[in-house]
Amino acid sequence: MKKKKPNPKCKASIAVANRASGTLSILDTGSANNVKTIKMPGSNAEPMYVVAVNGYVYVGDRKNNWVAVFKASKNLKFDVVKLMPAGKGVFHMWADASGERLWLNNDIDNTITVYNLRSHVPIKTIDIPSDLVDLGGKPHDVVLSPDGKYAFVTIVGLTSGVLLKYNAETYEVEQRRDDLSSDPHVGLTFSNNKLYVPQQGGDVVNILSQDNIMDTVADISIPDAHGVGTSKYHSAMYFTDIAGDESGLYAVDLKNDTLVGSKSSSTGTPHNIAASKDKLFVTHSGADSEIVSVYSASVDKPVPVFDKNVWVGLNPFGLAHVEPMGCVPDEDL
Repeated sequence: MKKKKPNPKCKASIAVANRASGTLSILDTGSANNVKTIKMPGSNAEPMYVVAVNGYVYVGDRKNNWVAVFKASKNLKFDVVKLMPAGKGVFHMWADASGERLWLNNDIDNTITVYNLRSHVPIKTIDIPSDLVDLGGKPHDVVLSPDGKYAFVTIVGLTSGVLLKYNAETYEVEQRRDDLSSDPHVGLTFSNNKLYVPQQGGDVVNILSQDNIMDTVADISIPDAHGVGTSKYHSAMYFTDIAGDESGLYAVDLKNDTLVGSKSSSTGTPHNIAASKDKLFVTHSGADSEIVSVYSASVDKPVPVFDKNVWVGLNPFGLAHVEPMGCVPDEDL
C-alpha cells in the first residue's frame, strides 16, 4: 500500500488592502516582509476589507461594488477566480468558520449582502431596519458566530451606537441593543462565547454574551477603542486606540476579561488587526500612510512588543491572515 504524501509545505501570509493604491500587499508571516503586490481587478479599485477562509481570499471593492475572490495557493500565489456583485458602499464583511456564508455591509444602500461561498454567489439582500435608516443609521461592522447561526451587525451614524443580532437562517433581527456609544465595532473568538464591542465614542469595550447581547459580562476602559482582532493562536483579544496618542494597542485576557497590557503605537492612526501564531499586524490608515506595524505576541506572552514597521501601499485598511488552499502553513508544521 502506498504511503500518503503529506500536504506540501506552504507559506502563510497577511493580505493587506491598500485602499488608496487599489492593490493588495502580501506579507510573509515568518519574516514579516512585504513580498508581493497584487493589483486588484477592474478600474479605480478601492479595496476595503479582507476575509480569508478555506484557501480563498475575499476583498471588498467599494468603487466597483463587488467582492473580488482570490484563490491562495502555495508560494504566495493569488489568482482571481470570481467577482461577486455587491451593493453600493461596500464596507466591513465576515465569514463563518467553515466558509459557508459571507455577510457584507453596504453603507450607501443600507443593506447587507449574504453570499454562498460554495458557489460564490449572492443569495440574499437584507434591508436594515427602516427606523434606523430614517434617523441616518448605516450598517458598519459585522461578525458571524463560528457555527454560522448568527450575525452581529453594528449601526453607525446615530447619536448612540446600535448592535443587531440576526438569525442567519431566517435573516430576522432577534435582538437589538440601542444603548452603545457612537462608532461601535464588533469581534469574537472561537475560544469563548463572548462578543467584544469596542466603542470609539465612549472610550470603552463592552464584553457581551453572544447568547444574549443585553447581558454585559464586563466593561474595559480603552481610549478611542476601534479595531478588534485575535486568532486561534492567542490568549488575548487585541484593540486599537485609533487616535494613538499614548498607547495604540491593548490586550484583554480572553478568560478573565481583564486588561493585561498595552503598547505604544509606532506611528499614527492604528486601525485594524490581524494575527499569526507569534505576531500581530496593524494597519495605520490615512491618505498618506503606507505603514503596517508588526508586534511580537503569543499565547504565553500576550502583551505586544513592537518589532518593526513594514511599508505597503497607500492607506492600508483591512487585512487578514491567509492559510493557503490544500497546504499546511509553515507555522503549523
